[in-house]
Formats: sequence, C-alpha cells, structure tokens
Amino acid sequence: MSLKINHILLVAALTVFAIFLLSDTAGTFLAEAEVSIYMLIMISIISIIINFKFKNVFLEILNIVFVIFYICRIPFIIDESVVSDVIIRNVAPADVSSSLVVLAFQYLSLIACILLINPKIPSLNLGDISESTIRKILKYSFLIILINLINYFLFWRIGETTLNNFFAILSAIFPVTSVLGMLSLLLFFVEKKVLSKYRKIILLYFVIIIAAITYTGSKSGLPQILLALLLAITVIYGTSFKISLKFFLGMIITAIFSITLFFLGVGFNLYQRSQISIDRISNLLVENLDEISVLFASASYRIGYLDFYIQKYSNDIYRSVVNLDNYFKASVDLLTPGFDVFYIPLVSRAIFTAYHGESAGPNSELLTVFAESHMLFGYFSFLAYLLILIAIKQMLKKIKFSYSFGCLMFYLYLVSAFYTWLVGTGLDFTFTHAIIYNGIFVVFSIVVLMTFPP
Repeated sequence: MSLKINHILLVAALTVFAIFLLSDTAGTFLAEAEVSIYMLIMISIISIIINFKFKNVFLEILNIVFVIFYICRIPFIIDESVVSDVIIRNVAPADVSSSLVVLAFQYLSLIACILLINPKIPSLNLGDISESTIRKILKYSFLIILINLINYFLFWRIGETTLNNFFAILSAIFPVTSVLGMLSLLLFFVEKKVLSKYRKIILLYFVIIIAAITYTGSKSGLPQILLALLLAITVIYGTSFKISLKFFLGMIITAIFSITLFFLGVGFNLYQRSQISIDRISNLLVENLDEISVLFASASYRIGYLDFYIQKYSNDIYRSVVNLDNYFKASVDLLTPGFDVFYIPLVSRAIFTAYHGESAGPNSELLTVFAESHMLFGYFSFLAYLLILIAIKQMLKKIKFSYSFGCLMFYLYLVSAFYTWLVGTGLDFTFTHAIIYNGIFVVFSIVVLMTFPP
C-alpha cells in the first residue's frame, strides 16, 4: 500500500474537519471564529484536490506547510489546557476572528498566484551519478561537518560573538546543515545497488549533524533532516512520489523521536547559557518525558503557526518593527563582511525584543509569511506573491547547468528558499540566508564537485 503526499494531506485536512465539526469550541479562543476555521479548512482541501490534476511542486509545498503547521494545530487548540501565544498575549476574541479572515484571503491569494504563474521544475533525463562523484560529495560534506564541529566545540558560545564578521559570514554560508541537501539527494537519486555501499556513511553524517545541532542548544536537528529529505523527494519526483506504509510509519516514529531531541535541545540550551550543569541535562530529559501531556503540548506548540500568525497579526506592537526599511538595513548588516552599517537586527529578533524587551542571547520569533505579507503590503500582497513566483519561474527557465547533479542542487536551492519564505522567518533572513548565502554555497559546491578530483 502506498499513498501520494497529496492523499496524506487530504486525509489530514478531512480528519481535522471532522474533529472540529464534532467538537465544542466554547471556552477556547476559536469560539467566535468557527466560520473562519471552516473556511480555512475548505480552502486547504480545495487546494489539495486542485493539485491532484495541476501537479505543481510549489503548490504542494504550500499545502504541506499550511496543513501541517496551520490546519493540524486546530484540534490541539480545542483542548482547554492548550499552551498558546494567543492566550498568553491576551489577543481579543474579535481579533482572532478578523485575523483568520485575513489569513484565508492571503492563503487563497498565494494559491491563485501559483496557479496563474505556474512555475514548474523541468523534467530531467539525468544519468546515474558515478561512484567517483558520490565519493567526492561525501568527502566534501565531511570537510564541512568537521570544520563546523571544530568551531562548535572550541570557539562557539551561545549568544556571544566568537568569530569576526567575515568568518561569521563564512560560517553562515557553510553551516553544518548545508550538506543535508546534497546527502538527501544522494539517498533518493542514486541507484539502490550503488547506494547500499554508502548508505551507512550518509546515515552516520546525519547522526553527527543531529548531535552537533542539539549540542548548540537548538531543538530542530531531526526536523531539519526530515525537511531536507522531503524537499529532495519533491525535487526528484515532483508530486508523483508515493509513500509506502513502511516509509510513512518510519516518518511518524522519527517525528515522535524528535520530541525527545526537543527536550534534549532545551537542556543543552540551558547548559550553553550556564543555567544548569551538563549532568543535569539527562535528569531534565527524564522529568519531561515522564509527562506525556508535556510531550503533546510541546509537539503541538511547535506546529502552532496558526497561533503565531494570529498573535503577530493582532498585536500592534510588531507593526513598527515590520517595515521595508528595517528589512533593508538588517540585510545590509548581514552581508557586509567585517563591519555593520546600521546595527539593525533581523526582524525575527526585533519582534522578540519588541514584545519581551532586551534579553541575553540571540532570541527570535516566527512572524509567519501571511502576517508579514499583510503588515507590509496589506490586501495588495498578491502583487508581491506574483513577483516572487515570476522570479522563480524565470530562474527555472533561464539558469541551466551541464553538470546533472548541479541541476538537482539548483532546483533544491529554489525549493528550499521558497519553503524558508513560507515558514515566515522574515524577508531579510530569506534574502540573506536562503537566497544569498545558500546561493553562494550551491555555486561554490558545484564548482568544487566539477573541478576537483575524487
């Protein structure tokens, strides 16, 4: 038995629809927004059904993001014990309803723009990757991982500047996660018999990357690998990839395991900030895992983009921060090697400061693409969507590589940048990291893989 990703998304959306239909929303912040919730679910279902015929990779990525991070959050909100920024930050019920209407408009606008522009990844007749190329990719990946490990264990400190700006930029271009795309493409593109020789090495690299990310206090090690695998599948197979029951169950088990790593990341974050000793991390992990309700609350909070959107849209305190001037200045500061011009932080960090005030460490919050777009452009956001999609379509048509694996890397680069934008970390982060820094990495990597001997 196997299902396409679209089938799984449709089942998930219909299940949420049924749960919400049978639930009592009294006492929740959705009590006055039931019609808006039904509208959001129906738009997502229609979008999924349309893409069965349309088969657009970018629409599929949008549907994945919206169903997982917005629609699948709804059943958890119905629980009266839910932890939500909407409640913590006292968003008025009337604001919840109006914000969801705007969300429906923004989501529907982006769907319409994708259907209108219709950017598509070209079908490629790629030959098999030679074993010499595979070995070259693995050696190159190992070098990047090793350099990052040296930095993490000898120089890096959370919330501190341990590298000058030039080396900090190099670190941003070649982070330990930068190799995930290449390794994921190998897993799904290389012929199985050849891959069997190298699969254990690739999996070992994944484990090392997860450990390194967790050590830095981040809680996203395993989710980043799952994301890289998903995007690689999308680039190689488009919307036609069928997920077997075994593969799907493996993804579910892995996602559950990521919750454990979430708490481990919390422990290391506290350790890196010198708030607990390293031997306290294991105790903290056991204490959290003993509470099954804590597990579900943490999992649902992590996918609570619906909550993030509502409170960001509804709270006027963020509007003074979210403007094109700040995006420009933050981008310039990130791209200037060795010095800052404006000393303006990323907007994702500025919105954290706007609500909480100054704090120790590089704290940030998600803005969500829909709240950000409406704050910047209002109901004319569709014009920005059109420009972004036209740019993607033109790059897909105009930029070609004679090197077949280079084509895959370039298409993965575009898809990854699109996903980063959808997540809503801010246009400045998307531009500097997902487009500029990652673009430099892709071009440099292609040159290295084409030029140097295995």
